[in-house]
Amino acid sequence: MKREQADIVIVGAGLAGLSCAMFLGLQGIRCVLVERRASTSVLPKARGQNPITMEALETAGITGAIHAAIPPGRPAITSVVSESMTGKVFHDHIAHRPDFSKFSPQRPGMASQAMAEKAIAARAVELGADLRFKTFCEDFKQDAEGVDVTLRSLDDDTLYRIRAKYLLACDGIRGAIAKELGITTHGYGFLKTVTAVRFKADLSQVAGNNAMVVHYIQNPDIPDGAGVLVSTDYANEWVANMSGDPERDEAETARIIRTMVGIPDLEFEILGATTYDYAHRIADRFREGRVFLAGDAAHVMPPTGGQGGNTAMQDGYYLAWKLAAVLKGQAGPQLLDSYEVERQPYAEVVCTWQAANLAERRQMLNVTEVLG
Repeated sequence: MKREQADIVIVGAGLAGLSCAMFLGLQGIRCVLVERRASTSVLPKARGQNPITMEALETAGITGAIHAAIPPGRPAITSVVSESMTGKVFHDHIAHRPDFSKFSPQRPGMASQAMAEKAIAARAVELGADLRFKTFCEDFKQDAEGVDVTLRSLDDDTLYRIRAKYLLACDGIRGAIAKELGITTHGYGFLKTVTAVRFKADLSQVAGNNAMVVHYIQNPDIPDGAGVLVSTDYANEWVANMSGDPERDEAETARIIRTMVGIPDLEFEILGATTYDYAHRIADRFREGRVFLAGDAAHVMPPTGGQGGNTAMQDGYYLAWKLAAVLKGQAGPQLLDSYEVERQPYAEVVCTWQAANLAERRQMLNVTEVLG
């Protein structure tokens, strides 16, 4: 079996793994980042980078790329709670947005997760990261001096092993590394199943040609009385997030979309659908020996609040500089204990806040119970 060496192996090239690789590269630390998919994200996912995240990204010099990722000619942002896209507005989030310049030199970014991942990946490679797609983490074993990580190329099914000083588990909500380590979780657990339906329709007359739209729909005529309608990076492409039966027929799906938009005779084309779970879980430990958890592998939250991706990128920032300081001999290994001390309480607050948002908007949980 072929053998290699690296300072750090990162499993998972989502926002957490890519951020770890980029910020490690900024410190001159070589890492190998493996991802079982063939590329970074291509489907519409989360959007938005808060000022704190943008401060971290500025250290790597990519805030310009993040701002440039907004589609040309679409500078406006709309985020409202309403009965439909064309119906009564209950709350306008943008109208009540604080003046971020009072507490940060960075303005928020509005890049989609797909665009942000591309920008971070490009910068990580520039800084020396070895990014390997279509590569699966088969196994790992750690000892007092390092971690042996066995990888499988999905191109030719060959196995090889990397001896690393540390392993970063950024392998997501269903990640196997934390399970293999026996790391348990706490939280409210599974919350609901959501189907994200991508569709194509010309909604410029109701959304405006320049609008980037997030509509939190509150309407008794859709499943659970709530859904989310969002624009994408592509003209006339939208995503309708709806609760309920993922096996519903096309006619019922069409009715829900038309209700969410508020146009009974809307003509559109369904492009595809993805089903996923909302959950609230935090790992009881963010570290086991030389293995660290980051991103969804460490904390899972519903998307109501937009901080899942932000928390993942910030995990990468805080973990990278600590690892770099230890690897360079600038700090003792005890510094690494501070990663969990700092990031776990933060994850608790953000995950619970987003669960409370879900409770308020979807009436699934008792909000006073969630808030404690």
